[in-house]
Amino acid sequence: MIDKGLKIRFDSNTPSKSNRIESKPELFCRRSISSTVQAGRSMMPQGFRVFASITVAIIAILTAATSPSFLSRLGSAFAKKPPSPKSPLSKSVFRTKMPSEQSIVLPTSNAPGLLSDMESDLAVVLTHPWGPLGGNMHNNVVIAGARHFQRLGITTLRFDFVGWQLSWGTFQAQQVVEAANYLTENTKATKIMLVGYSYGSLLAASASAQVDAVVASVSIAPPWSVKHWLLLFNSNHHLNQAKQKENLPRLCLLGDNDNFTTEQVFWKTLEGFPADSTTGKILPNADHFFRGRESDVMKEIEEWLLKIFPKCQGDPKKLASAEVYE
Repeated sequence: MIDKGLKIRFDSNTPSKSNRIESKPELFCRRSISSTVQAGRSMMPQGFRVFASITVAIIAILTAATSPSFLSRLGSAFAKKPPSPKSPLSKSVFRTKMPSEQSIVLPTSNAPGLLSDMESDLAVVLTHPWGPLGGNMHNNVVIAGARHFQRLGITTLRFDFVGWQLSWGTFQAQQVVEAANYLTENTKATKIMLVGYSYGSLLAASASAQVDAVVASVSIAPPWSVKHWLLLFNSNHHLNQAKQKENLPRLCLLGDNDNFTTEQVFWKTLEGFPADSTTGKILPNADHFFRGRESDVMKEIEEWLLKIFPKCQGDPKKLASAEVYE
């Protein structure tokens, strides 16, 4: 719902004849533009006028949201920063020697990605936060996920969403499907796990309905409180898609100090998912960005996977084998 405190209106500021002075041509220009706008509005279909008004309002809100003061508090957290020396991630992930990732391009969307082919039966697709606030495949949580699964001998693919991300998200969700198909067609993988973070969690979960090989879906910090804005009021479609496969194991993980989603909204949204196959988890003392807590996030995911796939017998490296999913 658009904030009623935000007023968007057309004001002609039409000067009176006595105030018209040839030395101020901007008055005539402003009146002409206003007249043109008013005439254009009267010719628009009512539905289009409503859509245009909503779009203008959203752009105005996002313009305000991307002000320097806002970005310094939130957006900067998406920037590429090295982990602090005290961060568990700096010890367990970034300083661990891992197989090199090769650059690939998804053939249909031309989305750039980084593939680590471990010749495993399972492959993991990782998706990143919202691009307009700096989200990309080099995000700290995405990198942590890729490195974690690579250490277990599991193929990973992380990629950058392409296209205008101020949209309904349909094109981006299709890119997740394309990434999954790329893995099953170009690597040994026959099973797919979708791991999405923030904005990427909305699209990865949605894509699960179209990925035949998917065996698990993980949503890290799903921004459900602001999903309507991120997906231009098309979020219910993606949420319904995420619920399509009733028996698909799902993990939804949220920090108790998340910047975008309250615990109340988190649990309320989960009530709409299949209860027998969906797990919700709150990570204490963590916000939306998980700086210095990346390894804790990966630990929660690993423990959940070992629980729902008992054939691993407590060994996370067995997740790489298709046998545990049979």
